[in-house]
Amino acid sequence: MTTAAAFALALRLARRELRGGLRGFGVFLACLFLGVFAVSAVGSVSRAARAGLVADARALLGGDAELTLAQRELDPEPLAFLRSRGEVSSTAELRAMAAALDGDSPARVLVELKGVDRAYPLYGRTVLEPDLDLAAALGEEDGVFGAAADELVFQRLNASPGDRVRVGSREFVLRAVLRAEPDRAFRGFTLGPRLLVARESLAGTGLLEPGSLVTHAYRVRLAAPARAGADPGAPEAASVLAELETRFPDRGWRTRTFDRAAPRIRYFLDRMTASLTLVGLSALLVGGLGVAGAVRGYLGEKRLHLAAMKCLGAPGSLLLTAYLLQILLLGALGSSAGVAAGAALPYALASLGDDLLPVPLRPGLYPAPLLTGAAFGLLVALAFSLASLDAARRISPAVLFRGYAAGAGSAL
Repeated sequence: MTTAAAFALALRLARRELRGGLRGFGVFLACLFLGVFAVSAVGSVSRAARAGLVADARALLGGDAELTLAQRELDPEPLAFLRSRGEVSSTAELRAMAAALDGDSPARVLVELKGVDRAYPLYGRTVLEPDLDLAAALGEEDGVFGAAADELVFQRLNASPGDRVRVGSREFVLRAVLRAEPDRAFRGFTLGPRLLVARESLAGTGLLEPGSLVTHAYRVRLAAPARAGADPGAPEAASVLAELETRFPDRGWRTRTFDRAAPRIRYFLDRMTASLTLVGLSALLVGGLGVAGAVRGYLGEKRLHLAAMKCLGAPGSLLLTAYLLQILLLGALGSSAGVAAGAALPYALASLGDDLLPVPLRPGLYPAPLLTGAAFGLLVALAFSLASLDAARRISPAVLFRGYAAGAGSAL
């Protein structure tokens, strides 16, 4: 019998065996599904998070490039240089106490106070409730500036939109609930909820004194390059910052471009991906024990069938090939189901909404983690089945005669 004919016959035998259903392979399929799902889901979610970070990198940073200083503002000369390269937005952040002005013993809350200018935000959109224009919500009216605050501020101060709060020596009107800031990246630690005000109003609070712990940030939205339809990329942003450092050396500021936005998120994703991938591989290897048990039990029930085929002249290689094809087909079925579930997980998480997720997700089909999960699933199915398949190949026809071959095929 030629090799091609032998393979065709083995394929026919495998197909006939599968006609009887998947009885006995429930554990086999479940173990492969869970292991492959864990590996492919971790990889897919990680890729979706990275794609989301890249897509929203400018909004996460607040511009194409950023310059930050502690406890002092930017000098006029470097500020003029930045403005010559594009639109500039400046913010100031510090911690302060906000106190309600109503009641006999007004409540107080520690807030992360952020003053923004009229150009803010350069990228993205600040979401307020009710849906007000940011400049209108923070602007001055009847001598009192407005403010937008996290919902937690309203809860702790027992306040509602329209109430007044005191920050330092200045009063503000709470005009809206702050639902989202485009440049508020994932933070591992904060001391209080956000209170957003106009930057020009900070001068009247008495909080911007020498030695105050204030962080000043200057974000630049670079002018579009000369090439038609192009957006400024990371090289252009890095070039502007390099020229800034050359013209004004040793000014004590920190700079970064949008492709370096949210470094803590990237570090967190790297560690999370490595750890969860290891957990997924461990689960897949533990599931391999279930695969081995399922294959051993299935072939054990086929001992008489295998021995009868040996009596009819079937070589051991034919039996090995037939059942190996069956295992690989079932392994492909379990792995495909795990890959499909892993590919669908980013879409399911994205449907929860950005408010419930620490990082933005951009769902999509990412082939690398899916192919990796499928390959690991097939390798586990093959590796943990080979011992039982080899025992099936070596089974003796004497098994048909009770008592003459008690030890034949004992591995099954």
